[in-house]
Amino acid sequence: MRTFFWVRLMLGGFGLILLGICVGIGGIIKGRNDASASAEPESIDLARLEAGDAVTNPHVKLGPHVACYYSVIYSYRAPKGKKSTEVKDNTKLDYCFYPILSPSHPFSQELEKLEKAAGGKIEDLDAEELPPVEKFTVLVKTTRFKKFSELPDEPFRREQAVSGLVRSGKYKLDSQEKKLIEEEFPGIDWNKVLVIEDGKTPTSALMATLISFCGVLLCVAGIGVAAFSVFMMVRR
Repeated sequence: MRTFFWVRLMLGGFGLILLGICVGIGGIIKGRNDASASAEPESIDLARLEAGDAVTNPHVKLGPHVACYYSVIYSYRAPKGKKSTEVKDNTKLDYCFYPILSPSHPFSQELEKLEKAAGGKIEDLDAEELPPVEKFTVLVKTTRFKKFSELPDEPFRREQAVSGLVRSGKYKLDSQEKKLIEEEFPGIDWNKVLVIEDGKTPTSALMATLISFCGVLLCVAGIGVAAFSVFMMVRR
């Protein structure tokens, strides 16, 4: 029984080492990704991004834009122990993606015409009557909407600003996020699309260092636990 205890403790030590490596690498990646980001967001004209301007500072603030909520993509988790995956008003959302367009974008101009034709009540139109969002430069990822009932009823909304971190190029999305987006926008060109994580701020160099240091401490603790376990088993 004692040997079994020390084996389990040794495995726990190896687990600490693995966790420490993951935490340490995570700190390094965070520090490297956010190294070029300023503490305050840089104001950028969305129309310039749509024209092909590159982003040099990943911490950005985009001004007036059209948020296309009728093309929103959302991720949620089905309640544990329940077979039904039906989305209800109180269903909790993990995050959402939606495209934004500059006021000068051809799609925005088309929406403005539809709005005038509808007597200023574009919200009365069905989503099927609106043209599909195909060409866009910026997708916003947000956690502002905590429940399904909090998603905007309007198909689109004119908003003043959105700020956050760019997650494109070296700021990769995970495979599940990409899959959700590609299902909604099958023709999306990831080389021409920026994903902005709403409200996110860059990790400071100090914080990234602390995270990496915590990873080192976990590794040291894991090595100590594993070594002590081996020593106790050999001693027996």
